[in-house]
Amino acid sequence: MADVTPQTAGPEDAAFDDAPAAPAPADADAPPPLRWRRYWLIGVLSLLPLSLLAFVADDTLHEGQVVRGVTMAQVRLGGLSRSGVLGALRKVDSRLAARPIEVTVREQSFVLRPEKVALSLDIDALADEALAAGRQGGLFSRWLHWLRRLATAHSLPLHAKLDAAALRAEIALWQRTAIADPAFEGAIKVVAGTPQVVAPRAGWAIDVEPTRLALTQRYVQPEPRPLVLPLARSEPRMQASTIDRALSEARALISGDVHLLATLPPPSADALAKRRPGYRLPPELKAPPEPTSQRFVFAAALLGRALSSRVTDEGRKIALFFDAEVIDEGLTPARKVLEHPPLSARFEVTDKDEVLILPGRSAAKLNAEAVAQALLAAAQDATRQQPFPIEKGDPPQLTSEDARRLNIAGKVSEFTTRHACCKPRVTNIHLIADAIDGVVVRPGEVFSINEHVGQRTVAKGYKGAPTIVHGAMKDTIGGGISQFATTFFNAAFYGGYNIIERQPHSYYFRRYPRGIEATLSYPKPDVIIRNDTASGLLIKTYYTPTSITVKMFGDGGGRKVSRKVTRALEPTKPPTEYLADRRLHPDQRKTKVSGAAGWSMYVTRIIDYPDGTQKKQTRKVTYQPRPRLVRVHPCKIPKGKDGYTGEPCPRARDDD
Repeated sequence: MADVTPQTAGPEDAAFDDAPAAPAPADADAPPPLRWRRYWLIGVLSLLPLSLLAFVADDTLHEGQVVRGVTMAQVRLGGLSRSGVLGALRKVDSRLAARPIEVTVREQSFVLRPEKVALSLDIDALADEALAAGRQGGLFSRWLHWLRRLATAHSLPLHAKLDAAALRAEIALWQRTAIADPAFEGAIKVVAGTPQVVAPRAGWAIDVEPTRLALTQRYVQPEPRPLVLPLARSEPRMQASTIDRALSEARALISGDVHLLATLPPPSADALAKRRPGYRLPPELKAPPEPTSQRFVFAAALLGRALSSRVTDEGRKIALFFDAEVIDEGLTPARKVLEHPPLSARFEVTDKDEVLILPGRSAAKLNAEAVAQALLAAAQDATRQQPFPIEKGDPPQLTSEDARRLNIAGKVSEFTTRHACCKPRVTNIHLIADAIDGVVVRPGEVFSINEHVGQRTVAKGYKGAPTIVHGAMKDTIGGGISQFATTFFNAAFYGGYNIIERQPHSYYFRRYPRGIEATLSYPKPDVIIRNDTASGLLIKTYYTPTSITVKMFGDGGGRKVSRKVTRALEPTKPPTEYLADRRLHPDQRKTKVSGAAGWSMYVTRIIDYPDGTQKKQTRKVTYQPRPRLVRVHPCKIPKGKDGYTGEPCPRARDDD
């Protein structure tokens, strides 16, 4: 048996022996802390390739779009295409543009609306910046940017732009109001007819470039307090030699009168062709006179009052000019001669029924600014004269070329009716004839007499004359114009034109052709036709004290018109109507109106075309009988008739 030598326990061992046994660890195999850190590092390093792959996939998938995490004005732009970015920025810009900017110049306040100087976000440049964010540099730097954006946003600043010229114009307005001591570059003014120099002087001005920067910054970062604009000391740039040259030029400009030469057009067709009974085209319309010239003189005194100057080339030159407002005061005589409204081309017909086109022309007007420039050029010229600038105004409704294209070749039809002279109805006939004379109906257009002439009124010169009203003759304003309607209708009838609306008289009048006549009142009945040809239709009217004629000119395409009327059919005896007259003896009867029978008839219009075809249009026309009016004693009015009283007739007394 081997010897066992017991170990000698030291003080520490004794201590442990006396203490209770320590519990065993939960995981007897757990590594020390250093091994945990090693595993964490290994895990992170293993995720890096995965994140890189995720970045590459995300970058490829969203190519052409803003990377994630990019914002502008707290608006998320990540994942948006260029059009999406532009749309989002426009909304921001619209919100900013609605806020006016208050500016202060020397304690004077002004409100600037952004649109006044085209102040707005530089949207295109901002969109480029948003799309470029995170996509610059190599793969590693873009990957790192992507990783950072997973946790934090990338906010890009806004910046704005404006129209520099518009801003300078706005600054000039502010300076005129708020700065009492601006810089002055000098001027030329006329005192008592003599040009004099107004010397330059130094002063203060709004500093433009700092103002531009401050406004663009305030636009993207609005604040409630006013923006104080910076001022700068401004020295005149004008040289004394430049002012001296301008003074010499001013003296020469107003040294004498100036002449402008105007070319006057030939007399207008309206002036040469006055409407009158028995009118015949004057021979000068066949060979219009040549244009003439007229000289207009602008006195030196007017030029002196109009002479003014402006500083140009950023204060280095003085430009002289004539003030258009002053020149306009002297244009009254010229306006009376040279200005005129547009004149449409018109058709005139010779006494041989030849159709002539009188040329139209645009309106002519004088522009005071253009005249002032012409006067300046004339004053600088050795001859002191220039052409008078006359501007074209509105074009005519019908140009000469349009008139030619209407192809109004010659007379298609005409018709004349006759009447007694010198009655009020004749005045009405002439007035409506004048209103329609010269009317042009284009191909396919409809012409209505009532629509063209309007209501006949005393103000237009129409008079009271007999008219059929509910079967009885009464005086109305414009009475008698059915004679013109009948004449017009017959001209259209025999011209072969399409008759859209026409109403015959209820009674027949011997002065009209049977069955081919028309009545007219306002607004109905009317006479309406359509120009169913390929050419224009010119309507001309002529009258004498005892006749009215309507002629229609155009091109009917060779069609010919004839008519066929039947004899009177279905005759109707006139009824008798009684008028009470106590002055008459019961046995007396006096006829006031003999009356007329009524009847019906058929009217056929036959249109023969050059190709051999034929069209027939038939219409039944019915005339009512005109009552026979008889004056009798009231006791003789039969029962059932108007005016019946039933009273007995008085007896005749026996002679003594």
